[in-house]
Amino acid sequence: MKITSKDLDHILSRDGATLHTERDALKAELAEALADIVCSDGSYEKDGPKKGYYDSMALSHVCAAGDRLVELGLWKRHPGGYGRRWWYRPGVRDAMPHHGAIGRVIVAGRGRPRNHLVSVGSGMVVVPCGNLGNPQEGG
Repeated sequence: MKITSKDLDHILSRDGATLHTERDALKAELAEALADIVCSDGSYEKDGPKKGYYDSMALSHVCAAGDRLVELGLWKRHPGGYGRRWWYRPGVRDAMPHHGAIGRVIVAGRGRPRNHLVSVGSGMVVVPCGNLGNPQEGG
């Protein structure tokens, strides 16, 4: 059976209200689930320059949920972007030129290994997710 655009128009005009209602309900359900991810695993900033925003703490699932909420137009991204500080364990710190540096996450890695592209100064560095942390904390 072949469905033509005329058939589709007839189906949509007949059931369009139902489809729109279902779509809106699914969008609301998706937004609620994404917000739950951000609110449960992100860190709510109670004071400072990012007061009122959630910090993803460079967690990929929180970054992805927040990005989708921004795409849906339901949340807004902090104009300052993602500020992160990174550090290394004491045995390798001396060999790591960016230990303690603060940068902004440009691309949050989603796969394995989970590395992020971070802008620092005039350059960019790939940093393992586990080495990133809150910029107010030391390492």
